[in-house]
Amino acid sequence: GLGRQAALIGVIWLGLSPQITYHMREARMYTLMAVTAVLVAVIAMRFGRLPSRAAFWIGAAVTAIALLSHYFKVFVHLMSASGETVAQMDNVPVAWTRPLETWRQGEQLLDVYTLAIPDDAAQLSGATLQVGLYNPDTGSRLAAYDQSGAPLPDNAFSMPIRIMMP
Repeated sequence: GLGRQAALIGVIWLGLSPQITYHMREARMYTLMAVTAVLVAVIAMRFGRLPSRAAFWIGAAVTAIALLSHYFKVFVHLMSASGETVAQMDNVPVAWTRPLETWRQGEQLLDVYTLAIPDDAAQLSGATLQVGLYNPDTGSRLAAYDQSGAPLPDNAFSMPIRIMMP
């Protein structure tokens, strides 16, 4: 009845409201996952009556909402030659102001990360800097590829660095 429709509209509005999702970064994933669960239930109940094309587009929309329900963090790791993490900093891009879902294709962002370099600079001979994205809920890294489309080792961009201490 009307109560169910109002509840469904309320959940969808809450899950998709830009103001609410922006200001509730930590709770956003739970809200959108609730919306996703409701949509999946609705699709499951009505699947037999939908034409296959409509079912496809509704499924695609639900998948998109599920993807938006997770935020990703950037990791910057200073790695010793032996593969040990010497220093690191993880953050949502641009100091929590540009989560992944706000990026546009081809857009370039300036994102500054400060690492505390250990006093024992001798251990940093042959060090590398690794940068990538990961899901903080699961710890799994987002797949990373080079310009030719080949997967990057450890799903991270890695570059050798030389640290010079004064």
